[in-house]
Amino acid sequence: MYAPRTKTIGFSISPDALYAAVQRTAETGKYTVVATAASTRKIGFLSGITWLSFGHEYVASITASAEGSALELVCGGRDAAPKALLDGWTNTKAADKFLSAVHVTLAPESMGGPSNE
Repeated sequence: MYAPRTKTIGFSISPDALYAAVQRTAETGKYTVVATAASTRKIGFLSGITWLSFGHEYVASITASAEGSALELVCGGRDAAPKALLDGWTNTKAADKFLSAVHVTLAPESMGGPSNE
């Protein structure tokens, strides 16, 4: 993984519920899940290659915290991809995009709960 960037965010749900949401986000998004470990709550996945990106590698680790759970997301460029000056910045943006998708997955509408409308 080239120029990895790490983001950690807390959630007020159980670690198992967060693990399920992260896995669902990766499986239903434009990602390819390459490894899962339910016992340690870790998921490895890749984003696809586009005309603007050679794709990213991700490792999501979910742990228990005082608030409920924490998601540590490491995002980096693929080792075989050409290196660029702004890789760290694009890896941070890619991590933010995935974290936003996890929030959407956890929204009450997607969980079958009442809507705020």
